[in-house]
Amino acid sequence: MKICTACNTENDDTRVFCLECGQRLPQAVPGSPAGFTQNAAGASAPALPSMQSVKKQLPRKPRGRRGSFSSLFFNILFLVVLVGLVFGLYLVSQAPVVIRPAVEKDAAASVALASFFRKASTTPGGAWMGSEESINRFLLENVKLVPVAGPFGIHTEFKRCFVRLGEGSLDFVMEQSLEGHPLYFSLQLQPYSQDGDLKVRMLGASLGRLPVPAPVVPFLMAIWQPCFDSLGAIVDSLDTASFASVTPKSLVVRWPGKGES
Repeated sequence: MKICTACNTENDDTRVFCLECGQRLPQAVPGSPAGFTQNAAGASAPALPSMQSVKKQLPRKPRGRRGSFSSLFFNILFLVVLVGLVFGLYLVSQAPVVIRPAVEKDAAASVALASFFRKASTTPGGAWMGSEESINRFLLENVKLVPVAGPFGIHTEFKRCFVRLGEGSLDFVMEQSLEGHPLYFSLQLQPYSQDGDLKVRMLGASLGRLPVPAPVVPFLMAIWQPCFDSLGAIVDSLDTASFASVTPKSLVVRWPGKGES
């Protein structure tokens, strides 16, 4: 074998020029042992194997089925995650099945409802009752949030908060507008009494039509918190109540009477 002095590539003894780089190969010395060639200076030197030739001679480890299966598995997993993400965003952009129509503003009715609520909450044994329409009119008049400029120049604008009364629970819904497209965030609440105090249990939530599991809801409370904060004294008065019941027609709240804890 002839070893190219320029790139150390092995060539057949019959070649004159290197198969790899085209350099003229040293001529073999007649009668010399195998492996000796005539270098450019005319001296004889043993032809040592190059690293490139050694790598070519090393057996390559075949790619087994396990590696192919792992690659296929991760490709499928990535595709499933991508499809799930796209479908989730689609559900978030969809409006809930039931949306209450916006009520008309009535400042006088809203003031009267708030006054009745304050009187009931400060009277021993007081009780307050509100229909879904009157509650939504009060929320429309009192909950006002400023638009927020999000990342990447995306602007969200608050539209309204409203409730949907059900049997034993209610949905507190916040409607926002994202670049002109409505988005709905719903929080399902269930009032109950414990040791003479009114408690509220979070049953779940949804972003558009995408349901949110109950354990995840506390991490998303920041979405609804501005609406609760704007109600101020009304929410604080509920902390002193002892009982509440919800039906599709009304919400009833009661406070402890004289001698009650």
